[in-house]
Amino acid sequence: MVHMADASRILRRVSLDIKVAVFFLTLVLILKANTLGLPYYEDGLSLYVPAAQWISENSMNPFPPDNLGAGHPPLFLFILAISFSVLGRGLFVGHMVIMLFCFVAVFFTYLCGKEMHDARTGFIAASLLLFSPLFFAQSGMVNVSVPLAAMTMVTFYLMLKRRLGAYILSASALILFHELGVYAVFIMGIYMATKREWLYLSPCSVYVVWMTINAHVYGYLLNPIPVSYTHLRAHETSLHLV
Repeated sequence: MVHMADASRILRRVSLDIKVAVFFLTLVLILKANTLGLPYYEDGLSLYVPAAQWISENSMNPFPPDNLGAGHPPLFLFILAISFSVLGRGLFVGHMVIMLFCFVAVFFTYLCGKEMHDARTGFIAASLLLFSPLFFAQSGMVNVSVPLAAMTMVTFYLMLKRRLGAYILSASALILFHELGVYAVFIMGIYMATKREWLYLSPCSVYVVWMTINAHVYGYLLNPIPVSYTHLRAHETSLHLV
């Protein structure tokens, strides 16, 4: 009877999570449907889409020329490139990828809130994220900001659940989406290290491997332009990390 009661509670939780997932997925599709035909602009036009197209045209080589990739890690570009190869180069393809990451960010915010407190808290947190002006605007643009937020929330959730193997994969992917992801991984790893769970720091090694590959492919560890930009705006970077 005890096992039956436990199974019933698990089924109710899963059922609730599925309902919430369907709700937010539907909401994202409805709210962002009008962005599917928008032209690319800003970083999407000048960086991410051209680099992804180059990758799709060059045997899925994940290292585009320096003037296209801007020295960023290649995973997000690679995902875009696969999407272009499979679905074509219509404007809707890039925007659909961002919409899916938007849903992932929102849903895993719900899961994190639920894990830390309860389902109501998670639902409110996810709703606030979706309707926050900056996130809502960025989710209509083809750049790495929303995917980076999504992978951060996935990684944070896996840390909360103590799922080490999945956490290492997710944290490694987070770093390979954008180099700034290493800050989030480092902070999570330090938090877990205080609990003597040192392996949560191990994905930071991916950052070192990526820099080593950069040195071999491009001739530098970090692209000097983004590094200079971060250095010049160190005060803002510090505030964002806090």
